[in-house]
Amino acid sequence: CPRFGGVGYTISYNYTALHVSPLFQGYADEAIVRNYLGDDSFSAAVVIDPLPITKVESGFGAAEDATATWLLVVLSFPFICGAYGSFVVSERESKAKHLQTVAGVKPSAYWFSTFLWDTMNYQFPCWITIMLMYAFDITVLTTTNRDANSGVIVLILLYGPAAASFSYCVSFMFKNAALCSLFIIVFGFLVAMGGPLAIFILVILGNEDPSNKKDNLIFAADFLSWALRPFPPFCLGNGLLNVINIDAWEYLEGDDNISAWSETILLADVLFLLAESVVYLFLAMQLDIWSSNPRAVSYWNGFVSVLTCKCF
Repeated sequence: CPRFGGVGYTISYNYTALHVSPLFQGYADEAIVRNYLGDDSFSAAVVIDPLPITKVESGFGAAEDATATWLLVVLSFPFICGAYGSFVVSERESKAKHLQTVAGVKPSAYWFSTFLWDTMNYQFPCWITIMLMYAFDITVLTTTNRDANSGVIVLILLYGPAAASFSYCVSFMFKNAALCSLFIIVFGFLVAMGGPLAIFILVILGNEDPSNKKDNLIFAADFLSWALRPFPPFCLGNGLLNVINIDAWEYLEGDDNISAWSETILLADVLFLLAESVVYLFLAMQLDIWSSNPRAVSYWNGFVSVLTCKCF
């Protein structure tokens, strides 16, 4: 064989079998030696001893394993948000809230007591979720390395109060409890899952070539992240996804000291959830006061009709 200076052969393979190349080479060499010796009993053993995976590869593998946990969380927690909104709408439908108002209950007392009750009830799914993360050993979310565990716990804890306050404000757009719950749940799905994924993909594409970064994609990712942070489901999904992919963010940011409490990871999301818990609660109280003003109600109904195209 002029090309190979002797006996040569070509092995064709793909990535469905990573170790097929040395295995087939062993079979081919065995056949060549058998032909040369004229001994069909000759055999050659192939030993494959791959190098151990690196720390970076181990981190990326753990992130892939934790992605399923992230999906389960962002797809299930919006149901909690929907329950908050449907309850206050049903109280308005049944005139239970009106009876409380006639009895002298102020809007601040009503909303603050509802907020405390919903926050207390949230502690059950919240801590059950955290315990399951430790029980199933989701290392990326429970490790003390880079303060990941403390960041994740605080993020999940703050989601409940923020989601409750946000749901109260959204509930004023609806007169039907089922439609309100459906809207909040579907909206939570889209924002909590689609938003973080879109932003992470834009960041990866923007930093694909470090020597020629695509500033327009990076700007789009930054703009989208800040535009969606007023919504609690996004903060939860974005923060958890960033913690899961913290090794990728270390590479993209070029910061060896990055931690879960960095602004790029979940610090901004935690601060937004903390602010939303208070701001949306007081906004709900103010919306309740405005709801007794006929002119304000007329303006609001017109705005909702335009916003929802009179679908609800």
